[in-house]
Amino acid sequence: MLRAGRLSPLSGADAARLGGGAHDVDAVDGLFMALSPWAVRELRFDETLAPGFHGYDVDFCMAARARGRRVRVAEIAMAHHAQRGMSDRVGWVAAHVAFACKWEGRLPR
Repeated sequence: MLRAGRLSPLSGADAARLGGGAHDVDAVDGLFMALSPWAVRELRFDETLAPGFHGYDVDFCMAARARGRRVRVAEIAMAHHAQRGMSDRVGWVAAHVAFACKWEGRLPR
């Protein structure tokens, strides 16, 4: 999870402080993204950024925010069964470098 208004990981105690309901955040994990009609019409996933698995979700959120839009989270119960992810360290590092280059100087502190 991300702290509302800041791109940073939350510990269990910090995550609990967000409480239920909807909150503005910097970005969301791509496990489940519900898009507004505006986002569907105006934004695209950058396929050149991370041709593998990593980074598309945060990049999409950054693109929305760069156009003056908000990114929100809401409490939705769901199950996730991952087959890959952070264990793909090589792909994650490559995506991180590409993302950092693309958004250099525009990331929230």
